[in-house]
Amino acid sequence: TLLAYARSGHGTLREAAREALSPLDGNEVAGMLLDLLFGGEGEKAKPAAELLLDLRNLLRAEDVVERLKGEERVGVTPPLAEVCRTLEDHLMPALADILESNAREEVYIRVLELLEYMGGRRAVDLAKAAASNPLPKVRARALRVLSRISPGDPGLLALFLSALRDPYPEVRREGVRGLGGIDDPESVRALLGVLQGRRAAGGEDPEVGEAACLALARLGPDKALPYLMDLLRRKSLSLLRREPHPRVKAAACYALGKIGGPEAVDLVRQYLDDPDPILRNEARKATAVFRRRGLAD
Repeated sequence: TLLAYARSGHGTLREAAREALSPLDGNEVAGMLLDLLFGGEGEKAKPAAELLLDLRNLLRAEDVVERLKGEERVGVTPPLAEVCRTLEDHLMPALADILESNAREEVYIRVLELLEYMGGRRAVDLAKAAASNPLPKVRARALRVLSRISPGDPGLLALFLSALRDPYPEVRREGVRGLGGIDDPESVRALLGVLQGRRAAGGEDPEVGEAACLALARLGPDKALPYLMDLLRRKSLSLLRREPHPRVKAAACYALGKIGGPEAVDLVRQYLDDPDPILRNEARKATAVFRRRGLAD
């Protein structure tokens, strides 16, 4: 409030506001505002960010890094990222140092959250480096960040493909999601490999197969429909090495409800009374979508 009056007030009001501000320690004020941003308090974060942008000459990259590395629980918010963009030249090297150090898992995650909100080429480069972190949750988060801040980037194709060979399902799942944003024949082949169980010994984890169905659907009906429909057919298919998990079939029902045509209606209806509650529920929801689209009675 004082800053607003000091900038746009008139006469004695402006002078009084400036006089009131003069004894305040700028670094202390900037630190308190930064604490509000890291606190994740929605109603206070936005005005705190606006004030910090006015006080940017008092904010240091070291202040941000100190809180990211601290023991206290902190929140990373879009207003924080807005302020951090003003420190980018100094902050990005410091974030790179954190990602290359032997830090705690939650510290890596905080840095990746901040990079996701900040966006830009530098953030992409740092997230790519984090995708080889020894901790699986960090690798998975780095892949998710990349798919969000650089969707459809063909330069990430090789990275997402390599993630499918990771021993941890959560990493493979994020690699699958990333492939769903890259319209490339290799993406389609890799996603089909996941659904066919070729990518993991003993069959793919259901959550990864579920993500593969949805990713395939994102690549468009022409690429996805034949395979999603084959997956739901009850007859034995040479395409599939084993019976798909009910969660994978449920994802196929969901996807067909979004992109399928009249040819998919009866196929989905076969699962309206399936013993598995998740599959049955998704079949019913997809049928309702078909009705809204005028494809079913």
